[in-house]
Amino acid sequence: MRIVLLGASGNAGREIARLLTPGLTADDEVVLAGRNKDRLAATAAQPSGPATVRVEIVDAEDDASVRRLVAGAGLVIVTASVPHRIPVLARIVAEAGADWYDTLLSSRTKLAALRELEPLLRSSGLCFVTDAGFHPGLPAAMVRWTARRIDALETAVVYGTTLLDVDQQSEPDRAAPHDCRDP
Repeated sequence: MRIVLLGASGNAGREIARLLTPGLTADDEVVLAGRNKDRLAATAAQPSGPATVRVEIVDAEDDASVRRLVAGAGLVIVTASVPHRIPVLARIVAEAGADWYDTLLSSRTKLAALRELEPLLRSSGLCFVTDAGFHPGLPAAMVRWTARRIDALETAVVYGTTLLDVDQQSEPDRAAPHDCRDP
């Protein structure tokens, strides 16, 4: 399988790459894509499994580059901080026939774009998981999706965390941390 990680030079992308690659096989390929060559190289230098790991310099604002990037991908993971581009990126990924996983919070524009794509997604059987960096349970959905496609996946540690600026909140709004692990 070919997995594209758009935004791999950022914190979320780097961490997803670190956690994902050990469970892949020599037949798999991970493409770490983003704008920052040095940070992508650092992500690629992390210990990984037998999968082929490539680095691709891509700007999520350039439709033609994104189309070339996702051609032939089975899964595109979007962690790039480009919420205004989600409608275009989602369409490009859907038209390429790849599944989608993003870690960006929803907006009305994003949800409207995904609803517009719904007939295409349903008819093609594509899996589009959105807001996966925020909602509890969605990382577990990603593990289950991955387990169906990777024979070597035996165990996955899933957790969630939210970093809030508690100094900006009033006392009653502060929530106690809790463990979001999927059993």
